[in-house]
Amino acid sequence: MNKRAMDKQLKREKFTCQEMRSELENCIDEENKRVNVDSAKKRAVLQHMDYDGFRQMVLGANLKNIKAGALETIVAKDHHLNPTATQSAISNKDIKSHIPSHLES
Repeated sequence: MNKRAMDKQLKREKFTCQEMRSELENCIDEENKRVNVDSAKKRAVLQHMDYDGFRQMVLGANLKNIKAGALETIVAKDHHLNPTATQSAISNKDIKSHIPSHLES
């Protein structure tokens, strides 16, 4: 086998290994998700949750924790987000338009 053919075969084998690694990682992720959902279902049943509570526990089964300071880092990196302006826009919103008339004093 000449050098060119060996290089070609090596690239194919390397690509195959990368595909296998990727497929293995995907399978592991899917199995972890399945285990998380299954354990959330069992916890919900043991806690005698109603359907909405059961559904919320299952939906939240694969949520990841956010490390302390991660949100500030994201906001700092994204220059077109201004948390102060956003907060003041939310607080200055006309809230009375959302209150039903029978609840107004």
